[in-house]
Amino acid sequence: MSQKPVEIIFSTTQNYLPYYIVLARSIGHNLRGRPFKIHVMYTTSFNPIPDADWAKYTDSMRNSLSDLPGAQVNFCDITNLMPMLQGQNVGMWGKQISLTHYIYLLAQTALPDSDRVIYMDGDMICNCDLSDVFDMDMTDKSIAMAEHSGGDDLSEKELSPTASNSGFLVLNLKRWREQNTMNAILAFGRKLQKTSFCDQALLYYYFAVNHPDEIMYVDPRYNIFPGAFPEIPTAEMKVLHFTSYRDPKPWLHLGGYSWRGSDIWWRHARNTAFYENFIDAIVDRKIQMPKPQAPKRGLARLWKHIRKMKF
Repeated sequence: MSQKPVEIIFSTTQNYLPYYIVLARSIGHNLRGRPFKIHVMYTTSFNPIPDADWAKYTDSMRNSLSDLPGAQVNFCDITNLMPMLQGQNVGMWGKQISLTHYIYLLAQTALPDSDRVIYMDGDMICNCDLSDVFDMDMTDKSIAMAEHSGGDDLSEKELSPTASNSGFLVLNLKRWREQNTMNAILAFGRKLQKTSFCDQALLYYYFAVNHPDEIMYVDPRYNIFPGAFPEIPTAEMKVLHFTSYRDPKPWLHLGGYSWRGSDIWWRHARNTAFYENFIDAIVDRKIQMPKPQAPKRGLARLWKHIRKMKF
């Protein structure tokens, strides 16, 4: 087995880090002792949190990975690089226009010592050893994506029936630097027509349509919506993607065994410093609901009982 660390990119705003910590646990657990390095590329441009809270978050991430051999964490503030993303013709994502989906495209500059990285969305959970995709031959390829598996009706309609979801990527940064891909793709994005699919559309039109020789496709199970494929056991899914479109975010539902794959997410969440915070947020949300959705007294009593338990 290669002992070269598997390198992962998390690109995020500060307030989203707790969910990436759960993902990091799942990655390290499945690597079974191989060294790995998490690059947290974050910005304070959106949803900033107080410095004291950010210190707690970063400590919690390191503490949550401390029992996994070979775990390293690199926090990279790319706020000063965010102006490079200006001019991208971003569409609406939910209720707001967001440049945060493009952060990982800055890795070519932000991570000068990394030749290859795996990028993963924060609403995923890893259910496999990522060594195979990290070590695969990408000599003449710039990017790898999970082959389109179906179940994404919206992007199929707006982009293409074969457009891959951008939540899981392998970036050959060595080749990106050789070909100056970052600047080329950002220049291309400034001319792209407005789309609802942000970076996903940018990758599709730049690579799949205009530079198909630079892209390779891997097993679709590396980026799969568990609710869209009831015929596939979740144990056989390599990376589960809880997009909200098909599958609710696991951290919004307590005891979510009714949602496919959420039990896998919670299994890893229990081994993080944020486990009780996730439960706090769910119960608090239910307590705040107007009647008759949630009887506040009953939930308050339930929460007093839960808080006495040891997790």
